[in-house]
Amino acid sequence: MKRDIKDVCSRVIVIDDNPDIFEVFCEILCKENHPHTLAEIETDLFGHNHSPYPAGSSSMFNFELVYASQGQEGAERIWQACEEGNPFSLAFVDMRMPPGWNAIETIKHIWKIDPYIQAVICTAYSDYSWEEIVRHLGLTDNLLILKKPFDPAEVSQIAIAMTTKWVLAKQVAMKMHDLEEMVKQKTGELMIAKEQAEKANQSKGDFLATMSHEIRTPMTGVIGMSEILLNTPLNEEQKNYVEAINTSSEVLLTIINGILDFSKIEAGELELESAPFDVKKAVEDVVRVLNLQAEKKGLKLSASFLPKTLPLVSGDFVKVRQIIFNLGGNAVKFTHEGSITIKVEMAAIDENIGHFHIDIEDTGIGIKPEVLDHIFDKFIQAGPDTTRKYGGTGLGLTITKQLVEMMDGSITVKSTPKKGTLFQVKLPLPLAVDMEPVAAVHADANKDETAPAYILLAEDNKINQKLVKVMLIKAGHKVDIVENGRDAVEKVKQTPYDLVLMDIQMPEMDGIQAAQLIRQEGFSHLPIIALTANAFAKDKEKCLKGGMSHFITKPLKQDELLSTISYWLDKREADIDLPWKGMLSDNKGHTRDKHVHKA
Repeated sequence: MKRDIKDVCSRVIVIDDNPDIFEVFCEILCKENHPHTLAEIETDLFGHNHSPYPAGSSSMFNFELVYASQGQEGAERIWQACEEGNPFSLAFVDMRMPPGWNAIETIKHIWKIDPYIQAVICTAYSDYSWEEIVRHLGLTDNLLILKKPFDPAEVSQIAIAMTTKWVLAKQVAMKMHDLEEMVKQKTGELMIAKEQAEKANQSKGDFLATMSHEIRTPMTGVIGMSEILLNTPLNEEQKNYVEAINTSSEVLLTIINGILDFSKIEAGELELESAPFDVKKAVEDVVRVLNLQAEKKGLKLSASFLPKTLPLVSGDFVKVRQIIFNLGGNAVKFTHEGSITIKVEMAAIDENIGHFHIDIEDTGIGIKPEVLDHIFDKFIQAGPDTTRKYGGTGLGLTITKQLVEMMDGSITVKSTPKKGTLFQVKLPLPLAVDMEPVAAVHADANKDETAPAYILLAEDNKINQKLVKVMLIKAGHKVDIVENGRDAVEKVKQTPYDLVLMDIQMPEMDGIQAAQLIRQEGFSHLPIIALTANAFAKDKEKCLKGGMSHFITKPLKQDELLSTISYWLDKREADIDLPWKGMLSDNKGHTRDKHVHKA
């Protein structure tokens, strides 16, 4: 059994070919021979209150001496002692021990066995200078030289001091070992916790993706059909009912999008686009949408710009517009009378960075001081009754702040209850010098001017089939419908379609597999537009790499669908660089093109 350090620290080995020397050491170091002398030396060295040993324990200086007549024998005893867990703390080694090892050789061997053991070379001659000894054994504080004949006090002091140092070194080693074990244990626990967190995060992501798909699919029917119904002859009462359905659907979609955006930001999956755009247009889009709500409440919504003509910037147009829309939407929601103003100023230009200040100020209900400090926290509303009265998830401002910070900007708020609120956003946006703004795919499309096209719809949901078919037929297009990817591939091979609308999740063969097969068949310029209820960036990337030309997220909007179709009908013969292009190369490095019907 391994003994405690304080029990083994007094073990000393004397390695000398003269047994009389061993007797001398016993005479000097055995406490019963002169107990008072050793106690005095201990006190001189450490004082009464500075011993490295536990208070109340017996003195360490009742040495246990062991004898070895040669270096090899001494090394064997030291090895055996280590194996038994009963090591020596100090070795007195004679310099000359013919015919075996001398002190230098012996110490080399015993330090290989036990690097902690203290060593004292005992010599009556100047066999080696200190420089030579250091050259052979290295410069270490584990080694001393003791000249013969011995002075008893010097031997005692050396034994006490070096044994004490051995104890301290062992204690440090044990502490380090304990710390290493603790670190190892904690690291293991952290790794397990990390794996569990990653699994939980993955499960959350999978759950959100599934729920997104399952909720968005039926919402396509609700929103789409209500939009179509609004464009049919209705009496005033019927129109009011349909508008209520449509508005409720839009509110539900806003909540779903907010939760998904928040989840994407938390998971680090939300990426910012970088393209030239006009900040003024982003604000004007928001004003155009919110103005209807503001007019219904009798509010004045206005926007001003300084300078009046703002330069183009490079960044994420959609996300900048979302920031302004979230803040402007809140201002309209929480204002019952008065006005909402949006002020945009480019305060400075620094190294081609435009520093934009965007203020959204209202004369609404304001925010209480005790809530103001937490207004950007998730699921926080302005008051306990706010959710019931105004609706919402309490994620809008959280998402807004995170988007602003992703763009290296900042957002602050000032508010006075019953008088109004001012949100101030600062965004540093790179100037897009000598570049034209990149319009959205459907920005300038006019569905009334689009020539009729022959379109294949691959969709397994009956309601969505009916919805898209109605949208397309009303726009003058001809439509064929299949319910799975396998049938879609066969129909494309047989029929000269102008464009394919492809659902992603279908039985037998999904949309991405179908798109890949269509591309491999040589249809390089046939537009294939993905229709999916999955709204994550990785889903979009997967679609584009898998052979799709474009990506529309459900629920489908009639204007977006038709303008996207119009855009890609115009682009179908252009050599657009898309991620899937490489899969069409044949052995000669050329792409194969099959028929493309022209409307």
